[in-house]
Amino acid sequence: MTKNKYLSLLIILIITFIAPAVGSYATSAFKEPWYSEIVLPSFNPPSWVFPPVWSTLYVMMSIAIWRVWIAFFNSRKPASLSFSKK
Repeated sequence: MTKNKYLSLLIILIITFIAPAVGSYATSAFKEPWYSEIVLPSFNPPSWVFPPVWSTLYVMMSIAIWRVWIAFFNSRKPASLSFSKK
C-alpha cells in the first residue's frame, strides 16, 4: 500500500504542475508588448517572489488532495464523509 500511496502523490503532483505549465506556454507568446507596459503599483512584490510562492502553493494543494484521496480509499466511504471524519 505504501508504494501505491506515494505513487498516487507523484501522479497528483505531476498533474498539478502540468496545468500551469500548459497555461504558461499558451500565454507566453501573447503577453508582450502590453504586459511590459503595465504601470505596477509601488507595493507590487518583486518578480523573483512568484515562482517559489506558486510552487509552494501547488505542492501544498497536491498534498491536500492526496490526503483526501488516501482517506477516501482507506475508509471506503463517500468523499463527503471523509471531510467530516475527525
